[in-house]
Amino acid sequence: MKARSCIKRILTYILLAATVCSLLGGCEFLSQYIDPETGEQSSPAAPISLLKRSSIKTLVSTDMNVFFLMNDVEGSVLVTGCNRFGLLGQGTTDNNPHSLAVRVPLPERIKLVDANTHLAAAVSDSNKIYIWGDLSPWGITIDKDHIYKEFSFTETITDISVGAEHIAVLTKNGKVYTLGVNNGQLGYDLNKNRGEFYPDFKAVDSDVEFSLIETSLTATYMVTTTGELYGASANEHYELGYLDEHSAVSRMDNVKPIELLATAGRNVFALANDGSVYVCGENSNGVLGINNDLPYAEALTKLPFTKKVVSISGDDETTTVHFLTKENELYACGVNDYLNTKSNEAYISTPTLVQIENVTRVFAEGSTRFIIDSNRRLYSYGSNLYGQMPGVGNEGKKFSSPVRLYISIK
Repeated sequence: MKARSCIKRILTYILLAATVCSLLGGCEFLSQYIDPETGEQSSPAAPISLLKRSSIKTLVSTDMNVFFLMNDVEGSVLVTGCNRFGLLGQGTTDNNPHSLAVRVPLPERIKLVDANTHLAAAVSDSNKIYIWGDLSPWGITIDKDHIYKEFSFTETITDISVGAEHIAVLTKNGKVYTLGVNNGQLGYDLNKNRGEFYPDFKAVDSDVEFSLIETSLTATYMVTTTGELYGASANEHYELGYLDEHSAVSRMDNVKPIELLATAGRNVFALANDGSVYVCGENSNGVLGINNDLPYAEALTKLPFTKKVVSISGDDETTTVHFLTKENELYACGVNDYLNTKSNEAYISTPTLVQIENVTRVFAEGSTRFIIDSNRRLYSYGSNLYGQMPGVGNEGKKFSSPVRLYISIK
């Protein structure tokens, strides 16, 4: 009883100190974090880890960075990893790994965030969009006074998706806007200005109302409120499930209502309302999971998988995809780079069970994968090349077994 009382007293002191530091903006001051469930000292952690059992609203992983959208009052965006393109948002660029999460100094509360390897975008509560990272297409050189590019919307933004060379935005009234390099994925002017960079958001050419968007390396996908699937792409890799090229926005041949989308290269994974998955596009390293060596799936093809899928997370860069089933089982296919399966093959062409139990959420858009288990604990495995795993250390290494994380803030 005395030991338990002592632990409670220590936690109370730490929580009070954490609250004070949080009000002052947060700093590196906790040398050790005491796990409230075990009473044991663990890895270095920031005060935000003490305020809630799960204080991360969502996270986005790329091959070089991880972006954490927090549940704090400020709606903060924290970043770990590579700063080569200035994605840490500090007005600087360097090639050093950053394993402590830093706050991006955005001027208001953020509700949405997404990113790729060289560009990040966040949406504020007032529906402003802040883009940072490689801003050279806009003629902006990053420094302390030029950290982000700002856009304003009069409509309420409900989703944002960052592709390789373009960004798509969805508004509450069902409209989709895009900007970036126009190789068909912008949904307008394909035959007129192919390859041109569009610096401002413009509505796609469609009168259809959409409720879901997703971008890939070469396409923008959209789903209507009734589950109909549309796409904008030059379709050179059969991303739209047709044999010929298409201009602007095209209806795709889905047979069941679609509830969720993911991509893992130049392709699409469409999750139907009955838990089945349909795929088309490029099949690099067997990533489509259809268990054949064909380079493409030229039409929407049902994934031969008997499990009911509840979510999908795909990595466009390394062409891997993860499927979470109704039974909280995690499966993966594609490049077998620390997928944590029993397979020793270089790539896996059919969904294969990942050796992690009780997974309730998965974030595997990049080479560093994150899972939340049934106890709401956050774990990570895969690449830590750029210090993407906050507080873990061992930069440059890869982890095949999940490591429990406690967010450390600098």
